[in-house]
Amino acid sequence: MAEVSWQIDDPVVENISYTKDAAGFWNVSITLQEATPGSLGNKVVMAKLKSRGKDIAQSLWPVTASRTEGEAAKTTLSFQTGSATYPDRARLEIELAEK
Repeated sequence: MAEVSWQIDDPVVENISYTKDAAGFWNVSITLQEATPGSLGNKVVMAKLKSRGKDIAQSLWPVTASRTEGEAAKTTLSFQTGSATYPDRARLEIELAEK
């Protein structure tokens, strides 16, 4: 069973997927997009994946680096869990910081 909820409007979580790699470990990919073109300005999105209270992985997304003129910025962040156990209690924490 999965539960997805969020408390922010920007960035938008467009897609979440779970896949196993060649070693049998689970990877989590999350596609994020600005709500509207330029809405995040020069912010950096800090995303952290946690499971059972422990940090699994984290990633930074400098939003302006993936923005095409006039379009909303979009990226896919991939997190390697390093675990063969399905991440059934994973939690994504997103923070915004000024660049």
